[in-house]
Amino acid sequence: MDDKYDWATTGITHDGHHQLMHIYRCSTNREKSQPLYLDQDQSRLLNACLQQLAKDTSDDTWSMMRQAILRAFYETLISSTRSS
Repeated sequence: MDDKYDWATTGITHDGHHQLMHIYRCSTNREKSQPLYLDQDQSRLLNACLQQLAKDTSDDTWSMMRQAILRAFYETLISSTRSS
């Protein structure tokens, strides 16, 4: 089984919007990686993607696409932090 990805909100603004988010990888033995913190622009983009996906009522689509988006964000951002 592949690792799973999840996200959490670091803060929420007074008007209810996600301020900062982070992504972490959950290994098959349920250990979580160190969180990968997103800046404000990255957080807005991830939130917009997840909100758009939430409009689809198909559970299978939501689950698979959510994992694909989280994996893409995580792998792209972790690669860029390693090369800096």
